[in-house]
Order: sequence, then C-alpha cells, then structure tokens
Amino acid sequence: MATQIEDLLKRRILMVSGKGGVGKTTLTALIAREAADAGKRVLALDIDKELDAPSALLEMLCGKRQFTSDEPYEISSHLHCARLSPRVGQHDFLRDHIPVGMLASAATRSTQLNRFLMAAPGFQETGIIYRLLKFLRREIAKGKPSYEFILVDLPATGHALALTSLPQPLLTVFPSGPIERTIRESQGYFNDPEQTGCLIVTLPEPLPVNETFELAAGLRRDKVPIAGILVNRLPEEHLSRGEISELSQFFKEHPGEVIGEWSLSRLSRAGQAMELLVEKLAQQPEDVPVYRVPALLERMEVKESVDALMGQVEHLSASALAEWTGGEA
Repeated sequence: MATQIEDLLKRRILMVSGKGGVGKTTLTALIAREAADAGKRVLALDIDKELDAPSALLEMLCGKRQFTSDEPYEISSHLHCARLSPRVGQHDFLRDHIPVGMLASAATRSTQLNRFLMAAPGFQETGIIYRLLKFLRREIAKGKPSYEFILVDLPATGHALALTSLPQPLLTVFPSGPIERTIRESQGYFNDPEQTGCLIVTLPEPLPVNETFELAAGLRRDKVPIAGILVNRLPEEHLSRGEISELSQFFKEHPGEVIGEWSLSRLSRAGQAMELLVEKLAQQPEDVPVYRVPALLERMEVKESVDALMGQVEHLSASALAEWTGGEA
C-alpha cells in the first residue's frame, strides 16, 4: 500500500539514525525539503564538534560546504540548516546560567575549561542537547515557534544511543540545579511520542538490519519513540523466489559467462535481509512502521529527488513484506 510520509512530519522532532553509510544524510535532506514544501518552518541539523568542519547535510541542501556562523543558515523562507556543536551548546549553557555576563564570557574563553567540557563524560552530549533546546525554545511570536519541524541527522548508531541514554546518569549526578532542569526539559521532548520520533535507516543487507534492531532496543530502553524503519536502496524484485534460486544455480554452473550475476546476488541478499527484518519485526513489543526507498533514487540529485521520493516511498504492509519472504501476510 503506497503512501506519502505525512506520518513522519507530524512530530516536532524527527531524529534520523542508523549504521554509517546507509544514506541517513540524503534522506534527512529529502524529508527536510518535503516538509518545507508542505509549508512547515523547518530546521535541519547535523552534529559535529567544530562549526567549520564540512557539512554533508548543508551541501546537499544548498551546495554550501561549511557553516560560517552558529546561527541557522537560511536556504529558503521555510528551510534553515544549522549545526549542533557541543562547544556552542556548552557556551550557551554557561552564558545562560552564570549570572554575571563578564564572568560567563571569560569562562567560555578559558582553554582549560573548554578542554574539560569536551573531555568530561557526557558533557559533549549535554552541549548538543542544550543547543537543540535553544532552537526548540525560539519563537517568532508568543506561542508561535520559529521552527515547527526539526530534523536531526545523527551520526552512526553509537552516537545516537550516547545522546538518548545520557539523561538518567546525569540526573543521578545532578539531582537538582540547572543541569537537572535541562535534562528534564529534554526528556519532556524526547520521551513524548507526540513530539519526537527516531527514524532508523537501514539497507537491505543482514549487517545493517541487525544493527537496526540493536538501535531499536537501545531507543526503547531510553524511552525514545521509534518513528519507523526505512529500508533504503531496496532493489525492485521482478523474479519469484524459485526463479532467483534457479538463476543462482545457473550462475554457479557458468561463472563469468553471463552478465547480471552481481545484480542477482544483490537481489538475493536483499531478499535474505528482508526475511531477517520480518523475523525481527515479529519479535518487537510494538508495531514498527516500515518504509522503503527504491534503489533508483540513490543516483538522483537531492533537489530533483523530492517529488520522486514522495511518489515512491512506500509503507510496507504485511502483505508487501510477505512478498519479499515468499510467505503469506
């Protein structure tokens, strides 16, 4: 059953994560453009320690490679892009909670303090969270947020879990005070399925699929809602399981004699990965929506792909998933 991806746009925050190399950044850019085209005020965010490091997300959205300011870069009236820098977030926190402005400024310039903040466990993630909260708090008028939809292009799985698992240990160390209030405020967003969801991007290959469910288990442990699983670069299957089996045997008997062996191998691996995905979905404690993006889109430019994505992203129903496994819905 084909559908648009409006369900992914209903929340205030959509985090995009998954194993490295699965296409998170490309899909973040596509969804950001779609949300902006739908009239939402969108802020697309990536994460890096330094503001002047190259940004793949910014480049995909507008061709610009680096941020020159810690303020959001305006791409269009409805679309902005910025970086969640832990250092900027830490400095924001100090300025907001050290009452004397000159002392706060001196603290942010301290080399020793900056080294400590970047090295101390959990403090980088705290800076990222506080910077995100600053963007969430911004208003263009009372009660009207500056950004209605915020996308966060998270690095690979480990970083996502480091961010989502941070609150509880910090609350143990800081049971009261400004850090506690910051964590509580972030939990109000991150643990609310009406406001936040994490979209896990995977490829139709066993290793990324396994890592997808490891991430899902971690998110569930941290009480972060799962918006869905998106299978990227899924090849179109025009052959039955029996035909794939027969062709595979033929290629074994005639190695290198006929073109198409690699394509068939990729199709076979995708089928096996989808079987694994269906098996693991059945073990989940709640229903997890599954979407797909055809392999064709990976060759298209981002700005040319939005309409194609909206037309071809599918929510994979039970019957559609069964087609990949040769079973019944």
